[in-house]
Amino acid sequence: MKILIILSLFFVASCATTEKRKPTSASTSSASREPKKQVQDDDFYVSNQLQTVIVSESGNRLTPYLVDKRRADMAAKRLAGVVSSSKKGNRKDLVALMSAQRLAGSGLNNVMETAKKLVLHEIQTDPKRGLPGFAKLELALSAVHNKKYSFAEYYLYDLTSSSNKALKSAAYTLQGIIHINDDRLPEAVESWLEALKADPTYRPALLNLGFVSLKFGDFDRAKQYLSKGNRSWYESYGLLVAERMTNGADKAAALCRTVLSANPRHKPTLLSCALNEYQGTKNFAAALSHVDKLAKIPGNQEIDSIGYQLRKSIEAERSRSKATPQKEKSPEKKSSKKSN
Repeated sequence: MKILIILSLFFVASCATTEKRKPTSASTSSASREPKKQVQDDDFYVSNQLQTVIVSESGNRLTPYLVDKRRADMAAKRLAGVVSSSKKGNRKDLVALMSAQRLAGSGLNNVMETAKKLVLHEIQTDPKRGLPGFAKLELALSAVHNKKYSFAEYYLYDLTSSSNKALKSAAYTLQGIIHINDDRLPEAVESWLEALKADPTYRPALLNLGFVSLKFGDFDRAKQYLSKGNRSWYESYGLLVAERMTNGADKAAALCRTVLSANPRHKPTLLSCALNEYQGTKNFAAALSHVDKLAKIPGNQEIDSIGYQLRKSIEAERSRSKATPQKEKSPEKKSSKKSN
């Protein structure tokens, strides 16, 4: 069975350090209030007009963290207008514009142009300043998205030595993505472990390690990484697969209920739950119910094929289990026992 790996999630979200307030009609997700304290170079914050940093850059529809590229593009265009109309430029708006451009998929060159404007702004403010750490991260993220790995590594080299633990963890996590894209799994795992050294709670690294462990059959380690912190339904899905594969049928059944209440049309979960009920709890009726549901959902013919074979196995097993008790309770056997 294929296990989907979360490889390009969350890099930016965990770096946000702004205070929160109730959303306004101008925001793409939630508005952000400008901090009153002095802003350090490695502080990551966003526009006070539009929060453009969205949790994930993933295009994987099976994950709960998706980017609405249309809205990101709208935010980018609006921020571009704000930046161009400002005489001196605004640091927050420039950084937010870089994020919006990356998330909208507008290309590395556009993000680079905004970075140049940010450098000019920083020099005008203080000649000793260069490109801030959070802007370097944006450039690295955009470079990876465009498969410009050498370009990304140039900026990540500095970020892995950052005193800001969120930036350091994000840099090591992104470095792991580069390694995995180059089919260098051991190096990727090492980078994600380094991310956790900087911040043991850094969720992107935990998820990447958890799903890689799941893919390669290290189910105990997968449980270790996927069980930490507040889980999304997708993390719970990974955890239920790990529990099922380590004879944790009851825990897997509970996780099935959790995941399916959040996403009842997730076919991999329905299949895993059917397998758990069939092989683990021996609840054939529940197993068939899951198979019936996944058969009604379009897409993923591979899962449909597995579900079809599973149905045949369940029905055969159920027939055998019904026949066995009848044979044991037959009058002939009872009478023979009495005569003995």
